[in-house]
Amino acid sequence: MATTTVDKEYYEILGVAIDADELTIKKAYRKLAIQYHPDKNRENPEEAKAQFQKIGEAYQVLGDPELRKKYDTYGKEGAVPEMGFQDAQLFFENLFGGESFKDYIGEITLLKELIKMMGDEADEKTKRAVEDTEESKKVLQKQQDETRNQEMEVRIEKLARYLTDKLSVWTETDKDEGVTEAFKMKMTLEAENLKMASFGAEMLHAIGGIYIQKANNFIRSLRYYMAGSIWGALCEKGTVIKDTWYTIRSALDAHTAAESIAKAESEQENMTEAEMAELQKNMTGKVLAASWRGARFEIQHVLRQVCDKVLYDKTVPKEKRKDRAQALLIVGDIFSKVEPDKDSETRFLETLVEEHMSS
Repeated sequence: MATTTVDKEYYEILGVAIDADELTIKKAYRKLAIQYHPDKNRENPEEAKAQFQKIGEAYQVLGDPELRKKYDTYGKEGAVPEMGFQDAQLFFENLFGGESFKDYIGEITLLKELIKMMGDEADEKTKRAVEDTEESKKVLQKQQDETRNQEMEVRIEKLARYLTDKLSVWTETDKDEGVTEAFKMKMTLEAENLKMASFGAEMLHAIGGIYIQKANNFIRSLRYYMAGSIWGALCEKGTVIKDTWYTIRSALDAHTAAESIAKAESEQENMTEAEMAELQKNMTGKVLAASWRGARFEIQHVLRQVCDKVLYDKTVPKEKRKDRAQALLIVGDIFSKVEPDKDSETRFLETLVEEHMSS
């Protein structure tokens, strides 16, 4: 952290001191990004967009330790990211967790696919030209499935290695009371940092829930052999079926809301601006709720496989895998108990989703 800087502009944009730590900077960015997002400032969209861009630029520099050092030493000109500044609208491509959670869950492909689908008309025309026969459709689909499966295998392998390393901070020690407390403190601090990401608390709860479920299933299987394994598998299957149903229902709700807006606009119904704004807010909430359910479904699907790889690797002694399960329970418990910040401004989107998840 700097005690001096040649340029204070980025610090002033985010409203933080020049010696602010990473968590303080992240909190400030999150609050301002929501406050000035153009969708929330329909009265002055251009002004909000300009400020939104400045906030994004300031965070891209101050949120990166190396760029921040350069900025403090040389000013703005010496602290431009290697690939240039991202468009601040990419904030919503990282809607659920973003970079903060990549070591835990990888990249959420659901949102990536949605973004790709929304803006790729040229590719669609090319695809139609190729898919002119049933046979070519099958070949193309098979290629896409194979690519997707390969990418998933690589993702799970990488995440399993990271999780094993994370747990080894505890599993590769004598696991006495002092070491256990230090491990809990480390994971608690990490959780406090992670919860500041977009939908951070919700992400931690989803991850923690899977860790606890998979660790308990593994421990139960050691105690009760076949009966424990079957019971754990049945409980897990029931959860998956329930989550699948809720995900589909949310997607249908979002589709219905979008159709309502399209109908209102095409028929030019006698609606006031306030009524239209409320309709749009309702649609945004339903779309976000559907996106969150879909993202959570993907996260849990991936993490189940990651945990299986960590816990059922027969090349690792059973006692070591039992230690891993105990470490997973510790981390899962900490993640599941994380409390979101009560600041309604920073949790505008989460609150919107919560309203539509319970409706």
